Amino acid sequence: MKRSTNLILICTILVFAVVSVFAGEPCGPQEYPSWDPTPMTVDPNMIAIHPISGQRLFLGWIITTVGQPWTYVGSACDPDGDSMTYTVDTGTITDNGATYSVNGPALIDIGLHYVNVSVTDEPLDSAQAVTVTGTLVVVNVPPNRPPVLLILAGS
Repeated sequence: MKRSTNLILICTILVFAVVSVFAGEPCGPQEYPSWDPTPMTVDPNMIAIHPISGQRLFLGWIITTVGQPWTYVGSACDPDGDSMTYTVDTGTITDNGATYSVNGPALIDIGLHYVNVSVTDEPLDSAQAVTVTGTLVVVNVPPNRPPVLLILAGS
């Protein structure tokens, strides 16, 4: 009887462990930032849409100065543990392991620039790869010139 009870206990622990692994979220829950407020009005139609949920994926915004290159660091996770490939439509992207870096060019026009960052999983089995794209808003502002102190004549 004791052997049967131990076997049931071991099987219960194993089943719980397997269910816990597959039911859990290895990447954790993800909440995307709001694009309101931002330094300028963002056009929601320019923000990429998640292919499954239909949610707009706003990655955030950064402010850069006209003529200066910019960098954005983000991260991605595949809950299945598949390897991933990154692409970006402006600048270059580098896979740093747990994070990725987007290095953007020096922009010359003032205003908003919408940069789409995509990640595609590479499943090992016959499953079809899925690409998810998010949008980063780059706010390009003119350089800030320092104020000038003036000396008044006759002082």
